[in-house]
Amino acid sequence: MAVTPFVLLSYNAEKIIPDGGRYLSPSALDDQDAMESYFFVIDGDDVQQAKQILVNIRNHLHTKIYLKPVVLGVGVAQKDRLLHASVDLISHMDETAFPLSHEQEEMVNAIRSNKAFHQKETSILGAQQISLRILRFMSSRQHIEQEPIGSPNILTGYSYPMLEVFFPNIDSSIWDMLESLKNQHLIEGRFMSKAYHCTHCECAFLDFMETCPDCSSPNIESDDMLHHFRCGHTEAMQKFKRDDMLVCPKCHLGLKQIGVDYDKPSLVFSCNECQYIFEEPDATTVCYNCSRRTNPENQVQRVIYAYRITALGQNIAIFGQEQLFTKVLKENLNIISHDAFQRIVEIEVARIKRYKSTQSSVVILDLKGLSEALVDLGERGVSFYKDIAAAFVAELRTSDAMTIVGRSKVTILLTETDTVGAEIVMQRMILRVDCIFYAVLSVSSSVTGRVMAMDHDFDLKKETHGLG
Repeated sequence: MAVTPFVLLSYNAEKIIPDGGRYLSPSALDDQDAMESYFFVIDGDDVQQAKQILVNIRNHLHTKIYLKPVVLGVGVAQKDRLLHASVDLISHMDETAFPLSHEQEEMVNAIRSNKAFHQKETSILGAQQISLRILRFMSSRQHIEQEPIGSPNILTGYSYPMLEVFFPNIDSSIWDMLESLKNQHLIEGRFMSKAYHCTHCECAFLDFMETCPDCSSPNIESDDMLHHFRCGHTEAMQKFKRDDMLVCPKCHLGLKQIGVDYDKPSLVFSCNECQYIFEEPDATTVCYNCSRRTNPENQVQRVIYAYRITALGQNIAIFGQEQLFTKVLKENLNIISHDAFQRIVEIEVARIKRYKSTQSSVVILDLKGLSEALVDLGERGVSFYKDIAAAFVAELRTSDAMTIVGRSKVTILLTETDTVGAEIVMQRMILRVDCIFYAVLSVSSSVTGRVMAMDHDFDLKKETHGLG
């Protein structure tokens, strides 16, 4: 069956369908055509409906829906600045024509060919799931820098239009998420600006005002201080004014020329509420949204970045944080699947049972702290994992077998090795891994391990039950 090139998503069933497309209700995103189509076209006749359709797409569970390229169709919705920046492409064609140009088709194909587009969904929940979805989205559009757009219609003052549709609530979640991903070196930021946000409600719209140090009223006035050269008297200019002239209130001489008769060494402030006189007013901010008042230094100052995904972030997007370690080991060691390892162990147990003249052992190592190390090391995490893989290579023979159970448990079959010999091999591995942790992170690896003798009733499933 031929694949429908694109699906037009609209609440108007009478909408004209451009050439090559098929109409679909936005509530039917699980439809087979929606899954297999190359891109979506959102009806551009209504701004709010178009925004809601985009939110529904980006919050769908399947990668082939939420990562699919989205084109904003012809209509008034194209005039909405944030919506315009939230979609992948803008259709400039007639409503009845195929909605993409040749160059736009190439961009669609680039997104669809990205490895992240074809990943299966994971069972992780909450913030971790959103962070993985964000990384997959940025990986599938790695040529696009996620640049913030300033807008008076956004509480925080800045919007990341393509990313904000992944967040169900309008709050600081996206800022916290992007900062976390940046700290883990999964994305990198290019400095754009700095902004103050309200410490209470995250609003970026703050009134910066000068206030009286005594009563905190903003009803203050400034005046020049005048210094009379002849008698040395210094006071606010208001005290020197006599009609249209300046007269010294101390010696009663007229002041005619600045620099000759007097100068203005500073400013003085006065409060119209409490009549307090002072040289420096206090700085105060008032939030336009929640009316909270506080000093500027107590507000949240944020650095505004434009973001791109890093090479490490792309690896995490495809393999997940825990699976990256498995991937590195598989590339550097002869790692076999758990089922294949189970079969090899069964054969070895049968051989030992039959001949009763040989011994083999199984070692299980729990490599703790791997995910934490990746967060701390960022881009260096991959080379760190490779060093650990090299530590295993140095101790294993071609006749040995290895598999990975769960997130960080390594199970090793040491053929023709009794438990004493296996204990020695295990301790050497732990020492090598410890040395790597100390050299790179200045901490112990906390690796633990145990050795099991393979006798005639050895059961690998029972021994490894509960590992994950």
